[in-house]
Amino acid sequence: MVHAAYNGSSAAMVDVMADRVEVMFDMVAAALPHAKAGKVRVLATTGSERASVLPDTPTIAETVPGYESSAWFGIVAPAGHIQAHY
Repeated sequence: MVHAAYNGSSAAMVDVMADRVEVMFDMVAAALPHAKAGKVRVLATTGSERASVLPDTPTIAETVPGYESSAWFGIVAPAGHIQAHY
């Protein structure tokens, strides 16, 4: 597998659908509409349990024991821009 850097997942998804890129990791919410439309196939999910919206899709851990990856989301703003009011 060779890493191909993209500036966001939208362009990468376009290239997957056009068969210019063979595989990508993306959020389930972003990939699901394309999978439901038959444009991509979800091979596996990265959580420790199957995704409730994809119950028939295995986790990577079912093939590679111990594998787990999850996304982290945070809220950020420029330093000094936001003041906390308690």
